[in-house]
Amino acid sequence: MAREFLADAADASPGSVRLLVSPPPPKQRRWLGTLLATVLWLGSGSLVTMAGCTAFWMIVNPGRVNWLSWTLPEWNREAFIRDDTPRSWSTIQTEAVQQNLTLGAPLLTAAPGKSAGKTSLVLLPVLAPQPRCNATAACLQLVELRAYHLETALEKGERLSSETRLQLGDRLQVSGPPEYGVVSLLAGGTPAGQGSTRRLPLHQIQPIEGTAPRLGGWFLLSGEQRRGNQAIAYGHIGYYDAAQRRIRLLLPWTSLAQRPRWQAVTGDDAPELVLDQTIGLEPRFTVYQIKPPESGGLLRLEPIALAQPPFPSQSLENALFLARSGLWSAARAWLEGYKTRNPNTWNAAAQAQLDVVAMHAAATRAQADRDRASPSQRFATQIIDGRWAAAIALLQSTLQD
Repeated sequence: MAREFLADAADASPGSVRLLVSPPPPKQRRWLGTLLATVLWLGSGSLVTMAGCTAFWMIVNPGRVNWLSWTLPEWNREAFIRDDTPRSWSTIQTEAVQQNLTLGAPLLTAAPGKSAGKTSLVLLPVLAPQPRCNATAACLQLVELRAYHLETALEKGERLSSETRLQLGDRLQVSGPPEYGVVSLLAGGTPAGQGSTRRLPLHQIQPIEGTAPRLGGWFLLSGEQRRGNQAIAYGHIGYYDAAQRRIRLLLPWTSLAQRPRWQAVTGDDAPELVLDQTIGLEPRFTVYQIKPPESGGLLRLEPIALAQPPFPSQSLENALFLARSGLWSAARAWLEGYKTRNPNTWNAAAQAQLDVVAMHAAATRAQADRDRASPSQRFATQIIDGRWAAAIALLQSTLQD
């Protein structure tokens, strides 16, 4: 074609004009471009429509878009998993059976800020069989905790009926503490090879004994591990924040004696949470005070520590050293003497330390006053309580016999 054009151009007269016309494009390219444009328009429209529907349900009912939970892990708990639609108690039970889950005994209490005479909050444990265990009641472990708000408050002592309607506030997957952290309580530490990193099962939810400083919402998750002839109780201390609709596990606990309890230790208006980790004849209490949230933070439990005095003082450091060494009665006498001599420098933090020391001293005094058949136990309790003269007299009497 190019040779023909050049030949024609050579034959043309000098003043003539020649036009070069390209051949038309193949017809199949036209419909291919049209198809591609149509697909792009339809795809864009579908994406816009889906995004609009997703945004609508995220505002109206976040539980409808739980398929997005993998992209936003934090929202997975707060928004996507939560379905705000109230359900009847029978419906919740049916759904659990369909999911091969078992509902434990619910803890009914008054939600914070609500009337103490009515039940408005339900803390519901959800249990599932442990791995490599037969599907029996003994194999069930607590895997999830849910908080429900009652649509209509119940009278105190009234139980849930099949028609009672509940609205889900929050749900939280839970597991027990690692085994090595639990058995470390025995003999004051974990020997090499004792305990493992596996998490021990939780079995139930319970209220905390005593009068809580904040109405409702407090609970214990608990389990039990046996080592020889000793039973070690363990679990978590938790609180349901009704304002933010969040279940919070504040503190793990382990005890050979008894479960944590509310007790007035410092004499403040709000009682403290006491964790008894006594081993043998030596008392060991950890006393926690509730600290309110600061600037949008979280409510927390803070222990009354005996590591350092609240203000510089060598006398207080010596007294706290005696306390950490287990000489509680001597430490209390030292602290009380300092308080008497220095009333102007004494403050609330120092008084809290004195109250904790006095609590231990009262326990050692009760141990020493108890009649015991074993001379070695009587000698040990008198030494622990700082009764040196009585301990020496008992030792001399025993040696003479």
